[in-house]
Amino acid sequence: MAAQAEPTAVPKVAPVSVRPFDLGAAGSAGIGSLTPPPDDPAAVAEYLELLDEFRSSNANANMVAPAAAGPCLSSAVVKGVSQGTTVAVYRSTSAPRTVCVNAAQAVYDNEYKPLVSSTYEGQKWRDQLVCHIANAWDKRPWNLDSWRPNVGYPATVAAQCNP
Repeated sequence: MAAQAEPTAVPKVAPVSVRPFDLGAAGSAGIGSLTPPPDDPAAVAEYLELLDEFRSSNANANMVAPAAAGPCLSSAVVKGVSQGTTVAVYRSTSAPRTVCVNAAQAVYDNEYKPLVSSTYEGQKWRDQLVCHIANAWDKRPWNLDSWRPNVGYPATVAAQCNP
């Protein structure tokens, strides 16, 4: 009988402190509610400081970046596909995950909305973006789709961001 190899130790990874989405804690309205979880005020304050620093440093360095780019999002590209229109949203490679997740509404207002025309704004677009920020951090790009129905944030999450 062959000798078994020693099990390899799994390296410990530091936990990331993010606000988990719990369908039971989504609010008293439950599934289908249009009320997403609120941003964490401390995360919003930190996010707004990072946004100001990001925009100041890019302006001072004469960097060429989209006017709305920030610490969480780098760009958004509108594409026509067979089902309709997709907005491919790219997060910044050095985006601070905890801050972006816990201040997702501020990210939507300050970075996403200035990157796209008002045609691609509204609750279903916001729900898809926030869902991707919170639940698909490592996916690139985050595709927000025009044909997805406005079903509310909890149902968007339940459908893995693609209701």
